[in-house]
Amino acid sequence: MIVGDLIERNARCFGDHPAVWFEGRTLTHRTFAERCARLVNALVARGYPRQERIAVRSRNCPEYLEVYGAAGLGGYIGLGLNYRLSFDEQAAILKDAEPAIFVFEGEYLARAQALRESLP
Repeated sequence: MIVGDLIERNARCFGDHPAVWFEGRTLTHRTFAERCARLVNALVARGYPRQERIAVRSRNCPEYLEVYGAAGLGGYIGLGLNYRLSFDEQAAILKDAEPAIFVFEGEYLARAQALRESLP
């Protein structure tokens, strides 16, 4: 069983039960699965094929989990980029991993743009 299977199974079997609790927000298993599926649909609509890498730079939040959930549902490869690493460390990881997709929180916009510019 893979992550995508678990998300679908939990939505089917425990749909109305809480799946994610974070700072006063609660997502049910059904809602979580729907949000992950919407992200998969958006990636497919933009032409990203299965097995593409998705880098994520975020602190803990439901959206972070949704990116990994979407990776599991859509057959993508999730890559966590620790926000505590130095610029050079993050750039080296991105250069090595070659992700086609980079998801980040708004507070990291300047860093994300600089990282993008530093890559081939």
